Amino acid sequence: MNIQLILAKAHGGFAMLLTLLALVSLAFAIKSYATKQNGVNKPANITALIETIAAGLVTLTGLVLIFVSPWPLSQLWIWIGLVLAVFYSIALKRLTKPARLAAAEGETSCKWLAFQTVQLVIVLVAYALMKLKPF
Repeated sequence: MNIQLILAKAHGGFAMLLTLLALVSLAFAIKSYATKQNGVNKPANITALIETIAAGLVTLTGLVLIFVSPWPLSQLWIWIGLVLAVFYSIALKRLTKPARLAAAEGETSCKWLAFQTVQLVIVLVAYALMKLKPF
């Protein structure tokens, strides 16, 4: 097996894990919003930690894969994917985390639900870009 194939499989696996974690985080936000309960905070925090690690691994393996693969850096899907990965990571820390912590303290979880929905859409768009490589 060559390094490019190993990295491609790892990158795809981490992307699938990140998609699953984004769905689980959205489910926690929906449960918190629907039931007005704060009991989902600890599992949601653990999921968010793993989600942060997965996002970092997706970005790292993607960056390494760019340099060992035959794709030229002039392809737009590479740069859009990189911007989405950076935006996702920043949004996870700067927007979603404060909204999740505020929901745990009794505030409305409407912001948390909205941010988690946007993050899931970002993950799905980035995943589609990596699979389809449209431009």
